[in-house]
Amino acid sequence: MISDQLPDPRLFSKTKRPQSGNGVVRATISTPYFYPRHETPYLFVGNYEGTGHYLLNDRTITVTSDYYYLLNAGDELEITFRNPNGLHSLLIMLDKQLIERCIQLEHSTPEQLLEGTPIQCITDRPIPAVPQLYDPMIRQLLSRIQVKGSGDPLEREGFFFELAQYLHQKANRSANELQLIPAVRWQTREELYRRVLLGKLYMNDNWHHCLLLDDIAKAACLDKYYFLKIFRSLYATTPHQYLNNIRLEKAVALLKNGSYSIGDICQMVGFESLGSFSQLFKRKYGVAPSFYFKSK
Repeated sequence: MISDQLPDPRLFSKTKRPQSGNGVVRATISTPYFYPRHETPYLFVGNYEGTGHYLLNDRTITVTSDYYYLLNAGDELEITFRNPNGLHSLLIMLDKQLIERCIQLEHSTPEQLLEGTPIQCITDRPIPAVPQLYDPMIRQLLSRIQVKGSGDPLEREGFFFELAQYLHQKANRSANELQLIPAVRWQTREELYRRVLLGKLYMNDNWHHCLLLDDIAKAACLDKYYFLKIFRSLYATTPHQYLNNIRLEKAVALLKNGSYSIGDICQMVGFESLGSFSQLFKRKYGVAPSFYFKSK
């Protein structure tokens, strides 16, 4: 099922069970919208454009075009779009049996699957209530909704399975990362994870500027040294190293373009010293920028 309309709040019923089956809602919202608190199925909550505001299990969250949330079956969600201004919302409902099947396949051995005796006991961690960054694989999967529309039954079934499997794998990686955060309460870990991600997004968006740790930590609403500590716990690197990697990747793209000098590229990607840029580039890619540039 693919719909271009969000659920009608006038038809809301507190006794209504969460919808079963797989489905997609992709809607453009230009007027205020409110849908009362309700129990969800497994649910992908995202936006193609704009920022949406939600209440997830008594906690206020925002969803932008940079990241999405994946909800557990049984989570409670309230939707409020006060000034949507053409917000493009995307909700994808995933059938509980499909998610359980993905978990079952992940935990069963090839021999069990070949013999038709996969594990029967489904035990898995709840999906953490944290934002998940879009990556090329997710965007490629979602593009199939836009390009192929409803598609034929075989295409739809394949799409929902691939999406459910990948989303679950990403959620499991996030759950593993949360275990690395030194906090007792799980909700504290989720909040720290969310804030560190805001700092990461700030670096992704402002890599071409001269950034200080104070700037990044402010975006994350954390003390700068605490941000540094949690960031290193999660990603086994420092914000400075992460930022340099982004800049070096941007430099490669500009070198491939062939329209700029190495000195220009050094400045464009945010390095102040051509010497440090060349040294870091060679350490990462094994060749100097000049050699890489000449080979194009």
